[in-house]
Amino acid sequence: MQFAIAVYDALVAINVPADRAKAVVTALEHDMTAELGTKTDLRHLELALKSDIKHLSETFDLNLKALGNTIVIRLTVVMVAVVGLATTFHRLF
Repeated sequence: MQFAIAVYDALVAINVPADRAKAVVTALEHDMTAELGTKTDLRHLELALKSDIKHLSETFDLNLKALGNTIVIRLTVVMVAVVGLATTFHRLF
């Protein structure tokens, strides 16, 4: 509130009409309370983001491990098929 009074006094001191100075202070107070974040707001946001990032990281790690296992299984199947074909062709020719 002291900030608003100081801004109002400063505007009136430079010959801004009182009604306009009050409108400026009212708009400024509204924007400061509705649009700007406090340190507490930013701290809560930081904690929420850290939690989200940790969860996404864990999910990504699990998906990456599953993908790695799938690749290993598919490569093993391909290698077995190639060895089987090679053995078959070697016996035939």
